[in-house]
Amino acid sequence: MHEACLFYLLVASLLSQVLKATYRDFRVPDYLCSLQGESTLKRSRLRLGLCISVFLFNVSGAFALDAILKGDASVNAAHGASNYGALSNLYVGNGNTTFLQFDLTSLPAGTLSSQVSHATLIVFVNRVNVAGSVSVAPVTASWGEYSITSAAAPTTGSSIGNFPVSVAGQFVSVDVTNQVQAWLSTPASNNGLP
Repeated sequence: MHEACLFYLLVASLLSQVLKATYRDFRVPDYLCSLQGESTLKRSRLRLGLCISVFLFNVSGAFALDAILKGDASVNAAHGASNYGALSNLYVGNGNTTFLQFDLTSLPAGTLSSQVSHATLIVFVNRVNVAGSVSVAPVTASWGEYSITSAAAPTTGSSIGNFPVSVAGQFVSVDVTNQVQAWLSTPASNNGLP
């Protein structure tokens, strides 16, 4: 078993700097990785936010956007009725599962799945108790950040990727291009990732 604590980190500024070198007028709006109506604790940790970076191509060139994180929570099998949506860290392994949900409305209206050339989920590993691998899969039903529990957690689909976790204090990423494209093709299927 593995246990890793995943903490958020915004990658928009790094992504913006890389793309500015190629596309001089590229800008990532500050609002893209914000959550309205969240608690002060949640807003402060989401300023460092976790986003899915999505590269889009259109007739005027390539650009990147970050999808807004709209929900996150961990559940623990040993505490089936407990909700951990208000915690500042997310836990995986040793009976813990994390759920993430992204709002793709920050993408330009009418964005087609074929226009998404690459989408990456990037997280920061804050702590590792036991090294292992974290699997990423689509969630098959809706869930609520402040109501999800292990006993009532939705099922997940087949794994779409995984990443090794062995050292704390590092970024890890997984390609989620096909999943983001699927969400754009069928928006009702966007129930997030565990």
